[in-house]
Amino acid sequence: MSNQATGAHATLYRRWAESGAGMLITGAVQIDRRYLDRPGDIVIEGPQSPAASASLRAVAEAARSEGALALMQLSHAGLASARLWCSEPVGPSAWDAAARALNDAEIEDIIRRFIFAAGIALDCGFDGVQILAAHGRLLGSFISPIDNGRSDQWGGEIHRRAALLLRIVRGIRVAYGAAIAVSVKLDAGPEESASTDSLALSKVLGLEGVDLLEVSAGRWYSDREGFRGRSKEPRLEAQALGRNGEAMRSASKCLILLNGGLRSRPQIEQMLDDGFMDAVGFGEAFCADPDFAGALLSGDLDITPGIHDNFNPAANPLLGMVQKLEDAAGLRDIAVQELCALAIGDFSRGLKTPRMRSAAQALRDLARNDRAAIKGLAA
Repeated sequence: MSNQATGAHATLYRRWAESGAGMLITGAVQIDRRYLDRPGDIVIEGPQSPAASASLRAVAEAARSEGALALMQLSHAGLASARLWCSEPVGPSAWDAAARALNDAEIEDIIRRFIFAAGIALDCGFDGVQILAAHGRLLGSFISPIDNGRSDQWGGEIHRRAALLLRIVRGIRVAYGAAIAVSVKLDAGPEESASTDSLALSKVLGLEGVDLLEVSAGRWYSDREGFRGRSKEPRLEAQALGRNGEAMRSASKCLILLNGGLRSRPQIEQMLDDGFMDAVGFGEAFCADPDFAGALLSGDLDITPGIHDNFNPAANPLLGMVQKLEDAAGLRDIAVQELCALAIGDFSRGLKTPRMRSAAQALRDLARNDRAAIKGLAA
């Protein structure tokens, strides 16, 4: 493996393009091979070979094949780097013995890497980029007052904690002007309404030329014992997420896209009418049923699908029994990400619907796939 795009990626995004979506945002493309979310991540690091560029162009062409906008999401995993691959994750501060804080020279290098990768995305036919500053990844951890314990120019008040993100956005605009669409993905506030920090940040991002803010309802957290991942607290309810979006939309010149927990078509329409958001995004639903978007837009579907909807106990009584046991243990909630990742793999191999799996199978299979990918990287 070489962390390059492949024909399987093009197959996947062409499948999603056929759904009727208005915009497709790729999975996280990493800007530093040393810090991966998963060992199979695409990486843009330095000049691309002709083969790598051709593969990225094929992905962009596939994503845009039915008229959708295509954005490449750029990320640095930071302290959330896969520990199976990365022995020393980095972040604004080091909350455990295995990680370390970045120095000024490394931060400047990260800024250059993001700007460079944005240019590659533009050259390869993407309409723009989305900068991932959420979900515990590096830029999100710099913004977080919990993760960022620095007292220098990169820590303290929100304008300093956000300085890394703002330098990246500004650098992209200076380098590529209006030729590239720029989006930033942020976490929703931990409360039911956007925090003062979130409002200040959304205002500044609008002034810096960000076109679209994606506000995610997912809860992520870290602590000083080194654990990072999904919060044990439930994600924000739809109305609370909407209040976050409404406040940030009022504070900023950016368009607002809300993502997470929005499943009811009447509710989505009402939130659009009420000005809570300009667009709605989906992740799990595209993994559960790649064709759902067209049905939702046409009015033939009132509730978006969930990844567990594919688990049909009537089709397999034994799996139905397994499902009941996993529900009782809370295992299915834990395995949502794994089930989605495996469904994406199914689509990339040309399957029209995802394979039916139990939660235990998903956890086992994805761990096995990651170990195999690491062996491929090390070979």
